[in-house]
Amino acid sequence: DSENVVELFELREALEVQVARLVARRHDPQVFVGLRGELSAARESCASAADGGFDVFYAVVDRSDEAMDDAVANPFLIGALAPIRAHLLRVRRVNPSPSRFLQALAEQIDIVDAILERDEVLAMQATAVHLRASLTSLLGRMGVTDAWSQHRTGG
Repeated sequence: DSENVVELFELREALEVQVARLVARRHDPQVFVGLRGELSAARESCASAADGGFDVFYAVVDRSDEAMDDAVANPFLIGALAPIRAHLLRVRRVNPSPSRFLQALAEQIDIVDAILERDEVLAMQATAVHLRASLTSLLGRMGVTDAWSQHRTGG
């Protein structure tokens, strides 16, 4: 339900923001230059695909997660994220939004750009913005428009 999705995103945000911070510090620039190219190509492909690029989008998102996991080199963080990603995988593939794919890819590019600049704060902020937009979109596709604010305020 939407409350569980919000709770999963709260934990995901805590972990992935820290991952982005550490990746900005530890990454191999060549890997992330390549990833940026993959994200840009995926964005172009999704924009022109008749189906919105469903398979292309999820393939590059998986590749991005792998690159981040490899760069962070922290098995505890990766292990903590694994079950969250598994739970959200089922939810995010329900009623996918091609317009969200394009926005999410642009957000991913912003994260990678911050990482390439070794800007830990910007990488963290870009990740937080991306996760908030993802949650808002996901809740909207579930037919829920105010669960995030209600859950946050207890309303």
